[in-house]
Amino acid sequence: METTKEKRAMCDLWPVFFVSGCCGTAFILSAVKAGLNNLTGIEPVYSPKQANLLVISGVVNKSNMDLITEWYDNMDSPKWIITIGSCTFAKGIVSEETDGVCDISKYLNVDVTIPGCPPTESEIVSGLERLKDIMLGHRYGGVNEQSM
Repeated sequence: METTKEKRAMCDLWPVFFVSGCCGTAFILSAVKAGLNNLTGIEPVYSPKQANLLVISGVVNKSNMDLITEWYDNMDSPKWIITIGSCTFAKGIVSEETDGVCDISKYLNVDVTIPGCPPTESEIVSGLERLKDIMLGHRYGGVNEQSM
């Protein structure tokens, strides 16, 4: 039987961030304020090759989607995606007529979507907790599921 410490280590997150617009700022401020790296095992990295979590927040256009997809392809498995803010899964302030991507899940398998414009600190923490639950389910025979 695995110890709590071993289970916690399995859920350590090594995120790489695609940040644009107000939601990226909200996420960073929430992370600093809540001390999320100490509470949830999040340690930012500077290369997709070191990451197991891709955090996408704010407005994304189709040319950015090529970069994001390349980052995702370079990540080691298992890999996870969180999208933050209304612009990443609903129209928000973007439209497909102006080169905007209105739903990232059309391009990549999104594990957790955190709604809001911008989301509150408690919504961000709740989304990270949902991801941890999904990760444990995945590690023990479950599958990735999008949560909303």
